[in-house]
Amino acid sequence: MTATFAASHFNLPEDWKARSERMRERHSLLKVADGTAFLTALTLYASFRKAQSESSAVTCKRKDVLELVVADYQRLADEMEYGFKKAAQLLAEEKIFDPRFLPYATQLIPLSCICAALSIQIDNASIKEKVLRWYWCGVFGELYGGANETRFSQDLPDVVDWVNGGDTPRTVKDASFAPRRLLSLQTRISAAYKGLSILLMQRGGKDFISATPIAINAYFVTPVDIHHVFPKAWCTAKNLPREKWNSVINKTPLSTTTNQYLSGDAPSLYLKRIEEKKGVPSETLDACLRSHAIPVEELRQNAFDDFIRQRAILLLDMIEAATGKAVSGRDSDETVMAFVAALLFIFLSIDAFSCALPCYRAPCCPVTYTGTERIRHHGSRPGGHKRPSGRLRRIQGLRDIPAVRLWVRQRESGQGMARQDQNAPAAGHAA
Repeated sequence: MTATFAASHFNLPEDWKARSERMRERHSLLKVADGTAFLTALTLYASFRKAQSESSAVTCKRKDVLELVVADYQRLADEMEYGFKKAAQLLAEEKIFDPRFLPYATQLIPLSCICAALSIQIDNASIKEKVLRWYWCGVFGELYGGANETRFSQDLPDVVDWVNGGDTPRTVKDASFAPRRLLSLQTRISAAYKGLSILLMQRGGKDFISATPIAINAYFVTPVDIHHVFPKAWCTAKNLPREKWNSVINKTPLSTTTNQYLSGDAPSLYLKRIEEKKGVPSETLDACLRSHAIPVEELRQNAFDDFIRQRAILLLDMIEAATGKAVSGRDSDETVMAFVAALLFIFLSIDAFSCALPCYRAPCCPVTYTGTERIRHHGSRPGGHKRPSGRLRRIQGLRDIPAVRLWVRQRESGQGMARQDQNAPAAGHAA
């Protein structure tokens, strides 16, 4: 393209150098936007403008970028520069300052085009709310991880039409998040993993020692990363499953200094050390923990299982608020097994574990028994109850463990992994 533009006496590299310096002067996030991203966005924007008057297709495939003409570039480059700057400002309002925390660099392309197309309309609160809802649906629906040109071409006209009273964008309709996905979010490679850390900053997450909002630390380039709440060393020493302790449920953004101070000790120990050695009052520390959506009592008691389950509920609530969509399957058997029973199966067997509780299938049954007696009762008693499934036998044999007792009560009352506030709306953004 440099040679093509040069034939029209336009120096593309020189123009991009000056433009990129202006873009990055106040927005370090735009370091991820290289020349290719800018040309792709400008091609998408040019085809959108053309489609408004000629009813042509909106597209930005590689061949379309290569066919971009100098006249379109010169006419629209300033608008596109504005769009990128406005997109960076919008993301800064969402507490995304650092390129390391940007969920999808690719989603910056349609977002910049949307900002350019809406111009000053993007400053309207209701319009901004819809644009952000679209953005978070893309993040937590994990819809920008592959070939994205087709979705770019859909999202730009869809979102612009939506804010002007049209139908809901396809990305918003397509987005879904499975509760069990929380367990497989293990590294920052995933957009949803980084998205949750941003939501925690939005929530006002504060440093455990200084009580400074993590977002402020990130803005002033204080080293911040996503660290374990139950330390890795403690979890491995307890033989806890990596699927749980290394998941995003057990992580939160913290300053590097604070994370080093936590060391590898049990939470009850490092919290006591912060209070005694750093002089942080317990009430202040508890408030800092809650700002990270951390269940305080479970953490102070080193109750890992209960902590995982309660924090998962809080994180799912946050995802629902950001996307404006309910997370389906929160109380399904698959979700319950993933968050409660899977850990227990690793360590315990029915025959080795005793329990003096009535038959789970028939609460009215007066018989109590242990281990193999329970299975024998179900399987051989004349006219007795039907033998339960393997899943129920395992849960039944573990009912005196707090996490399972809580789950049984909630399942029997129809709650499952329900939201913390049953009266609260599932969505935080307006439709």
